[in-house]
Amino acid sequence: MGNLTANMLRGLLAPGRHHDGDGLFLNFTPSGARSWICRIQKNGRRRDIGLGSAKKVSLAQARQRAAEVRVQVEAGIDPVLQRKKAEGIPFARRVLLGRAQSAGSNTEWIDPTIIATITSRWVLREFQTDTRSLPRR
Repeated sequence: MGNLTANMLRGLLAPGRHHDGDGLFLNFTPSGARSWICRIQKNGRRRDIGLGSAKKVSLAQARQRAAEVRVQVEAGIDPVLQRKKAEGIPFARRVLLGRAQSAGSNTEWIDPTIIATITSRWVLREFQTDTRSLPRR
């Protein structure tokens, strides 16, 4: 592991995936966006998991996060599902309200009980988890 260095990252100009080792890649898009990706494989299934923007996540942090993802996968834990569950219901409410606001809707008329019902159904469908099992605030 450790094919990339900080100096190499500054000099990268070619779009594409630049391999660091142990499944860690720097994804460089033609638009100039850079993001870290960890590629894992378990039971014959391959999956790419985003680790964050290269502007916010350093090479050392990306290596550490990739190692954590690999440990979780080996333990039988889905890192993406864990991240979604940790965000929980407040995330779902933000998504619903954000969609309503981006559509130009006035959100003042939305009844909080309707949001709670929709959120519960969305969480149940999205995370296959009953909302009663999630932590309350």
